[in-house]
Amino acid sequence: MFRGLIRGISFMLLLQYYPLHAQKMTDLSTLEIREDAESKYGPSAELLNGEKYQYSYKTTRGTPFLWAHVDFESSVQIKGRVYENQKIRFDIYNQLMVLDFTDRFGGPGSMVLNKEWVDHLILNGSLFKKYSNEEGLEKFGQVIYEGRASCIYYWEKKYLPDLHEGEKQYYFSDPIRQSFIVVNNQTCAYKGNRSFIKCFVKQDHQRFKTYLKDNRIKVNKASDREMQILMDHMNQSLRDED
Repeated sequence: MFRGLIRGISFMLLLQYYPLHAQKMTDLSTLEIREDAESKYGPSAELLNGEKYQYSYKTTRGTPFLWAHVDFESSVQIKGRVYENQKIRFDIYNQLMVLDFTDRFGGPGSMVLNKEWVDHLILNGSLFKKYSNEEGLEKFGQVIYEGRASCIYYWEKKYLPDLHEGEKQYYFSDPIRQSFIVVNNQTCAYKGNRSFIKCFVKQDHQRFKTYLKDNRIKVNKASDREMQILMDHMNQSLRDED
């Protein structure tokens, strides 16, 4: 794992500050990161913007991450270069990609990846890429299928008060999924079979409705693999009409 960190050290040289909810960065944290990285890998002007990931939810139930525990290797592509065998967590509450590493003293450290420079990531076997949402803001979406018609999931969590406790406590909700079909650069949200079908041209609606019914597919309950098979069929069908 340490070798993987060395191979991917440019991560530490390609980081930039992103403000986090209810968090403050200090000059000391920046200095510590710079000194630590420079002692190992030499000076770099690009490191000046490097910042720690500050976790401020220690008394909160749950975590802001899509997957709470990272027991899998990840890879990331930054400005066209791929770095493999990394430990990366996706903070879906703050929409941050967090790199975990071991510092020069053998202790754990975490830094925020610069989203502007990240092309894509593979986390837990799933591909994540940047897309513009309906408000024109860029977010990382999980790519279920990519083609003429693509299927993308966006993930988020809510930070809520726990009304069942005597003292005021907060907790993170379970991951909340927002599902989209992208066809001809047009993004269409769906929640069930009916809205899914409406993402396609009208002349295809009855045919796709029949296919979903015959194969007993519920898109809001389908696994990633089932959606990939479905989208492959959809795309093949669209190509057949060209």
